[in-house]
Amino acid sequence: LPSTQPSHTAPPSLTQVIHTPIFPPTPTQQQLHTMDQKQQCVDALLLNADNAAAYFALAAILARDETVELQSGRVLNRKQLLLEAIRCDPNFYPAYNDLGTSLAAGETVKLHDGRVVDRRQLFVEVIRCNPDESYGYLHVGHTLEAGETVQLHD
Repeated sequence: LPSTQPSHTAPPSLTQVIHTPIFPPTPTQQQLHTMDQKQQCVDALLLNADNAAAYFALAAILARDETVELQSGRVLNRKQLLLEAIRCDPNFYPAYNDLGTSLAAGETVKLHDGRVVDRRQLFVEVIRCNPDESYGYLHVGHTLEAGETVQLHD
């Protein structure tokens, strides 16, 4: 005999309601590591547009002639990203170092404070920011001709 009672499902228990996610789950650590590195940096800049480390990391990922479009629509190349890192943190010496190594002899860039600097001056900035950073001294030395000297910051 078929049942004459109406069929219905039992309402969810309080435990089921509490443990049912309302929002999609957040990515796991493994999923975050598999995200595209460029996209991670772009997302970091979306959260904090003054994140010097994110600009620097993004510059390190890009090839010399490659560009990246930020969420704001700005399209920046490697040198522009390094300049942004310096704008965000004027004491972030790795950005000065990498910008210096990316310039050709005689090439200059304009910093956000208005100064126009060449490779040597960027390496002097590395030393100003971190006098214990040996690469600053090494790179300054490579820009000097025999017998030439350079004035370091006091």
